[in-house]
Amino acid sequence: MEISNYFAFDQNTPGIRKKFKKGEIIFNEDSPSTGLYFLISGIVKIYSLDDCGKEIILRLAGPGDILGYYFIFNSNVNQNSAKVISNSDFHYVEKKTLLGLNRTDNLIFDYIIGKIGQELLVYQDKSIDLVRKNVRERLASFFCYMAKHHSEVINDKVKITVQLSREEIASMIGTANETAIRFISEFKEIGLIEEIDRSFKILEMDKMIKLAKPSYV
Repeated sequence: MEISNYFAFDQNTPGIRKKFKKGEIIFNEDSPSTGLYFLISGIVKIYSLDDCGKEIILRLAGPGDILGYYFIFNSNVNQNSAKVISNSDFHYVEKKTLLGLNRTDNLIFDYIIGKIGQELLVYQDKSIDLVRKNVRERLASFFCYMAKHHSEVINDKVKITVQLSREEIASMIGTANETAIRFISEFKEIGLIEEIDRSFKILEMDKMIKLAKPSYV
């Protein structure tokens, strides 16, 4: 049985289906790492909390991504938190079950390693952006990233399909809320984006890419 064209799960594949509704927490940072979540549908926010309890959003996980894999690297606790942004469906494999599989013969591990590699590249690119780019450029990079991973094209315009608050956007680009609000307003004024009912649409994709200085988007 093909699941979302990302990985073939059949009756011999260990694990169960799990569903989470918008707003539910899948796991918390420093909680016991109990198993692996293959995301079939939906969007999940991956984040950590700073010393003041403020969210630092690390990435948005979408269909095909995996969550909770830290136990594979001998960590007994989750290194971040995961919260559902839109209703999500998972294939869940318990920790002891996964660790009991033959790692050399099972395709699940090839898939896991590939996805972890992709995730590390995202974190690397984000770190480089924080060092090399100013806030305006990072906001443009954010919109380019969302256009690539979480969007649909309507009348030749790119509509971002995930609704995020100003605070969440600020967290993702590493700036203060007020600064993010100011530059989002600027992008609207110069005709790069428009916003309707908290949904953003990119009006000038080529200009957005140019502004982002796209070495890594």
